[in-house]
Amino acid sequence: MISRIYLLSILVLALSFSSCQKDYFDINTDPDAATTVDPEFLLNKSAISYANERMAEIYGTRLYPQMWLGGDYNGWEDEIFNVSPFTTNNFWSISYTDVMTNANKAIELSQSKYTNPKNAVAQLKVWKAFVFYNTTMLWEDIPFSEVGQIESIVAPKYDKQEVVLNGVLTLLDEAIADFSVANPEKLKDPWFSGDISKWIKIANALKLKVLMAMVDADPSKASEIGNLISSGEFMSSNSDNWKFQYIDEAGKKNPTWMIIEKYYGSSQEAWLASNVVLNLLQSNNDPRLDRFYMIGPDAVDYIGIEPYEVISDRIYEISYVSTDIIRGDYPDYMVTYAEQELLIAEAIQRGFASGNADAKLLSGITASMSHFGVDASSTSTYTGAIPSLGSLSSSDALQLIYKEQYLNLFDRVVDPWIQWRRTEYPALNLPEDAAISDIIRRLPYSPTEQSSNANALPNKPLDTKMWFDR
Repeated sequence: MISRIYLLSILVLALSFSSCQKDYFDINTDPDAATTVDPEFLLNKSAISYANERMAEIYGTRLYPQMWLGGDYNGWEDEIFNVSPFTTNNFWSISYTDVMTNANKAIELSQSKYTNPKNAVAQLKVWKAFVFYNTTMLWEDIPFSEVGQIESIVAPKYDKQEVVLNGVLTLLDEAIADFSVANPEKLKDPWFSGDISKWIKIANALKLKVLMAMVDADPSKASEIGNLISSGEFMSSNSDNWKFQYIDEAGKKNPTWMIIEKYYGSSQEAWLASNVVLNLLQSNNDPRLDRFYMIGPDAVDYIGIEPYEVISDRIYEISYVSTDIIRGDYPDYMVTYAEQELLIAEAIQRGFASGNADAKLLSGITASMSHFGVDASSTSTYTGAIPSLGSLSSSDALQLIYKEQYLNLFDRVVDPWIQWRRTEYPALNLPEDAAISDIIRRLPYSPTEQSSNANALPNKPLDTKMWFDR
């Protein structure tokens, strides 16, 4: 009898413990802690991190093609191709740890959040394509195919630039195929608030940009360019521009302007007029001149400089990059309508696509003028003086398009340097005190990455051309 009661008691205790076991162990779980994250939050965090680092860390990519300069007064050693390891460490780290990690996790969460996650995943694929494109254009061979597998791969291999760029095209093709304006499920992104019609246009415009960067190294891309231009849905005005909009409020300002606030007492003296750009503008009576530059307080006309020129004793004579562009609420422009139209003009002129190259050239110029705030009358006068491409030699016609492409990228990071390496227009003189023997073609790899990733590649000389740069 005693043993039966004993056994019954043991059974009751066991059942009681079993029924309470979940609650018992829950004492170590914070009931207020988040157990999941919305993919929109991760996309927004990824976008903010990337835009801030682009504006704050790699402004040197404006100095390499002599778009902006600082002379000896500001000591931007990027002008003579001395690249700080802090730049490469910070931007490399942000690109992979914050941006790509969050983008990959957002894809995973979108697939579980939505009944039909195709739009959300496509948005994230376009974003990843943009970041990978920019990353390879800074470093050439980079981790790509093994990125995002942190549970199983702690030292991702480096893929050749050709592989990366073709992978970028695959991401864009998959996104374009999956986008649907009829699908209501999408991410409220920080650029277009989930407007899928705009995302489709951006995906096509970015694909064109990537193909045009590849075509000199891989001539087979010419037919893809033609097919895309004839069938793709592209941006139709500046209102379709892909940009990250800053706000002129504390903590929300463009980091380029924040450099001015912190180190120059809110007086824009950091970036000065380059003779290369100034000469192009003045030789053609370009109305963007007073949008790009401000006349120095001790001067009566525009004055430019050469890279690292000694100007400390006459800094107030030199023209400055305008505060129309360097200001707290100025956006980070990523892909624009003007850029798209000028690329299409080039593609038609080079025989990759059918169409009217003159019309696209004028469309791109007009969009660029509007983008920089030039009035319609001045724009009309300027475009009216543009010669027909057919009246020029093939070489001169392309030079005219390249000139407009170069000038149009005046307010951008990375893109002016990509454009110059792709076309080598305009002609640049090697800075007198340059640290290398030619114009810089690549960034050095992150020192931290090289010490922590067994598959990291050694650095090549900084004036070694990349695969795309033929």
